[in-house]
Amino acid sequence: MTQQPTGLDNKAVFEQLWEITKELHQKLEARFQLHPDPSTQDLQQYRSLDD
Repeated sequence: MTQQPTGLDNKAVFEQLWEITKELHQKLEARFQLHPDPSTQDLQQYRSLDD
């Protein structure tokens, strides 16, 4: 299912949802002192399949 080309362009929806995600993250950072758990250190940097 994930390898079948659909011809759909979801970029606009993705960008809208990404803006919401960024806004929520900013609100959380403004309200709380966030500290990553040390066990997630190796997960901080990642790349997509197409680099």
